[in-house]
Amino acid sequence: MNTLNKYFSFLLIFLINANIVFAQKKVKDTYLNKKSYLVEVTMTGGKKKKIFSEEIGFTSGKIKSKHFMLGDNGGFIQGDYEVTNADTTGEARTFDFKASIKNSKDVYLIYEGTVYGDMIDGKIVWETSKHKVKSEMTFTGTVKEKVQKYVPAE
Repeated sequence: MNTLNKYFSFLLIFLINANIVFAQKKVKDTYLNKKSYLVEVTMTGGKKKKIFSEEIGFTSGKIKSKHFMLGDNGGFIQGDYEVTNADTTGEARTFDFKASIKNSKDVYLIYEGTVYGDMIDGKIVWETSKHKVKSEMTFTGTVKEKVQKYVPAE
């Protein structure tokens, strides 16, 4: 094969592979999107176990934690999440997810959890900016029910 044929063969293979890579589209989450969960978070390890209530929300590929958004609790902003496994074959659909959120000091909260039916559980790891584990927590809870608006009968 001459040099020109090798060049065109390489170019053709490159373009085909590039097309395959860029054609892969991120799957839009229809499982957790626009859902919120009320959970109890338990800090594990240490002498004292601290328990607090929390609301975790999923919207448009972002996860939000109301408790940890407060300045006194870290000031974390919303972060990205992805559904890593989905089982919709059973009566109670099951979804595994991973997420991470960070604050202005580059401290991270790493979430791993499972949603099964209306229930959720998982763990949260609080990492320092140097990716050392500061604390670990577990959470468990249920879907937040949407408040029905009262419409008076006429």
